[in-house]
Amino acid sequence: MMKFRKLKKLKRLAAGALSAILTISAPLEAMPAAGLNSIADRIAVENADIANAVFAEVATATDMRDGGYAAEAADILYGEDGFINVGTPTDMPVATPTDMEPEYVDYRESSEEIDTQVVVSPAISLTGVAPFSQSVTIDGVIISIEAPEKVFPNGAQLSVKKVVNEETKSRISDAIDEAKAEEDAEDAGADAEAAETAAASGNDAAASYAYDIKVMLSGEEVEPDTSYGEVQVSFALENIPEGTGLKADVYHVKENKEDSSLTAKRLESTQETGIIDSNEAADSAEASGTAEAAGAIEAADATEAADAAEGLIITAVTDSFSYYVVEFTFSGFEYVLEGSESVYLSEILSALNISGTPEAVTVSDPELIGVTTTAGASTGDTAADAATAESLAAANADGAYIITALKPFNTEEWMKVTIGGLVYTIMLTDDNCGAFTVTGGKLGVDYGYRVTGKYNGKDVGVLTINPQNEETITIANIDPETPTLDRIEIAAGNNNINIVLNNVNISTANNLELGQPSPGPAILINKDTNITITLADGSANKLVSNSTGYAAISKNGDTSETSGTLTIKGGTAGTGALTAITAGGQARNQTGSGIGSDNGSCCNIIIEGGIITARGSKLGAGIGSGGSANSSGKATCSNIQIKGGTVTAYDYGNTDSKGAAIGGGFYSSVKDIIISGGTVTATAAGSAAAIGSGNGANADGITISGGTVKATGGDDANNSGAGAGIGAGQGGNASNITISGGTVSAKGGTDAPGIGAGAGGVLDKLTVSGGIIRAEGGSNGAGIGSGISFHYNTTTGEIYSIEACKNVKITGGTVTAVAGSCPSASTKPDSIGVGANGNGFKRDTASGTVIDGGSVKAESVAGDPVNSKGYKVYLFTQENANNDKVSFDGTEYTSVAAGRYNHALESAGDTNLYAFRPTMRLQISVQQTIL
Repeated sequence: MMKFRKLKKLKRLAAGALSAILTISAPLEAMPAAGLNSIADRIAVENADIANAVFAEVATATDMRDGGYAAEAADILYGEDGFINVGTPTDMPVATPTDMEPEYVDYRESSEEIDTQVVVSPAISLTGVAPFSQSVTIDGVIISIEAPEKVFPNGAQLSVKKVVNEETKSRISDAIDEAKAEEDAEDAGADAEAAETAAASGNDAAASYAYDIKVMLSGEEVEPDTSYGEVQVSFALENIPEGTGLKADVYHVKENKEDSSLTAKRLESTQETGIIDSNEAADSAEASGTAEAAGAIEAADATEAADAAEGLIITAVTDSFSYYVVEFTFSGFEYVLEGSESVYLSEILSALNISGTPEAVTVSDPELIGVTTTAGASTGDTAADAATAESLAAANADGAYIITALKPFNTEEWMKVTIGGLVYTIMLTDDNCGAFTVTGGKLGVDYGYRVTGKYNGKDVGVLTINPQNEETITIANIDPETPTLDRIEIAAGNNNINIVLNNVNISTANNLELGQPSPGPAILINKDTNITITLADGSANKLVSNSTGYAAISKNGDTSETSGTLTIKGGTAGTGALTAITAGGQARNQTGSGIGSDNGSCCNIIIEGGIITARGSKLGAGIGSGGSANSSGKATCSNIQIKGGTVTAYDYGNTDSKGAAIGGGFYSSVKDIIISGGTVTATAAGSAAAIGSGNGANADGITISGGTVKATGGDDANNSGAGAGIGAGQGGNASNITISGGTVSAKGGTDAPGIGAGAGGVLDKLTVSGGIIRAEGGSNGAGIGSGISFHYNTTTGEIYSIEACKNVKITGGTVTAVAGSCPSASTKPDSIGVGANGNGFKRDTASGTVIDGGSVKAESVAGDPVNSKGYKVYLFTQENANNDKVSFDGTEYTSVAAGRYNHALESAGDTNLYAFRPTMRLQISVQQTIL
């Protein structure tokens, strides 16, 4: 329905006022009375007196003052453009619109733009062309046009329509997004698509208004003649809250007449704060005939004056008119939520210096961010959930908003708070822990995050763990599928740190390639720290060090007294998994281990459970110490214990690797490797032991009392000998190896024994008292004992041999010792004893072998073995095709394989019992099995 305001105040009509309403196409004295009568019929006036007074100002014809033209019976007719159409505005000079009261038109149709400021009265002027200055106010935004004289003709009027048609708004928005993308692409040198994505993600618009702005004359749109000067369009927003950092951009959107497409351009603009006087705006609009200003005039009449307020004014220069969009934005609003904790919205607003009473709150993801009130209202507010937002706003009348981080997150989440019609977009981050989520403890007290560099423009940092009250800290990747460059560091000096890894995925920076992020291990455990790492049940944790010289899990330390202890557990069900890899390549400075030290000594690593996979670098162990680049930097590895779980360990994986799978790195010796349970698979491809010392170093103290152990040595790239399956690496000595239980399978690398010293080294003191053991030498290596001989005096060139195998004692268990292959039968290595002699070298010797119990299968034993009483023993083979129980020197041999009462079988057809017997006091009895 069309509405209009009747003319009420005669005092606002002065001489010439009618000319601001009427458009007359000929001089008055030339017009017939009938013509004037028809005009009068189309004018709405309140009574005949006003009509007569009006007409008296413009003519003297008595028929023009006929009292029959009462306004109450007349209709005002409007054209499609919202202007009053009175007469034919043709070939007429236009008057200055002075002391006019405007007509007010308010029509609302959903498919059309709302013409909230309809400008009426094209006017008659008989004078020169004046400067143009007109303003209107829509929804609190004051739109003004300023131009010097002659740019617009006299009588031109400002017309502003707010765009409400959704299709038109969408087209305008698309055009602006495209303009932003092009600007970002030009600035960043990126492609337009990437820039558009970046621009969209960073848009924090508090308010965005679209207007169809035109300057009209006699119902026709006129464009400015900018040859006479610039045209300025300005937008002012009243009552801006202090300290909010409000800024605005103006976009000019034009329509292509050929295909109706829209293109947008951001105008260069200035922005300032100033006093915005609503009276001045009203006066300006009164002159231009705007309906909004008419209301302002009445308000001014009622209150005598309107309060002035400080506002933001943005001004741009333009040369034409069509659609304009002013976009008010706020920058710098970011708030860190404490994980799983709640905070009053008022605290957030106070911290961001935002004032005012919230009217509504919406969030990006209600599953991550909860919004409630103290009045008991709760909502899963989203931007689309207007009804819920309204209900929450109503509830907030009796209570305060409460914001809660429901789940950990590191995505870009937002909260939009409406205050005074403005929408403040506040970016929310959870705890600011980089790529991780942390539960347990308190940010800034028990843990913290610091940025140490950048990669591809994104922050890279370190999460530091230092709980103050022995509270368990759980760490997880926010995106477990994507590895992060962020690292974890455990603070020094804390004696009881418990952390849980729950799908942590780290792949550290290679500082040789990137140079920007801080390099280091995936997890650094500082000295003097006792830490337990529990792998959450069902979790898959992957730690990769790409940083030169760093371990995946770095646990440095020289002695057990000062270095603290690392304990790894597999969760309640033991199903947590950990993969720790040093992927530093084959360069000589690649020294880190998978789990252990960077490039030096390590100690006190205990594995109690879980599914563990560890791989070292070229010079570092899979589990144990890192390597040294040369012999002058020898390191040690001590007190590595495996009590349970499934443990798989490797060296770097090629024949040039020089670190053990479990034990020492290059030139790193071993002290006390203890395996008491679990399933352990250790594989060395190069010249170190699978379990034991690295290349060029010694092993002292390897103890196996339970579990299932498989250790495989490798092949040296230079064909100069490799490491034992269990024992020492190339050129290293092994001592104090003890096996009392479990199932053990050990195979030596090239020129090395299954169990014992490395190629060219010495085994001194190996004791077997239980378990099932199979030891097989690599080519030229003994099954148990030493590897190949290659000893000579480098000064004289004298070739000599050494006592390379001594103090082997077997008192129990089931032992199979198999010598490695050798091209020459005359130099074939022993099953228990020494390896073959190298080309041109003398063969090494053995002594002190004691076989006093158990079941031993060996083809040959060097050094005249004896029993504990000093009697010589020799190989004894007893046929036992019927699987009978056999007693030997009072010891009964029980089932060890395939249900047979025999020694561990070499093949299904081997039914013999193999043992060693002394030359005296031999007693053998066979108890037949009754079938």
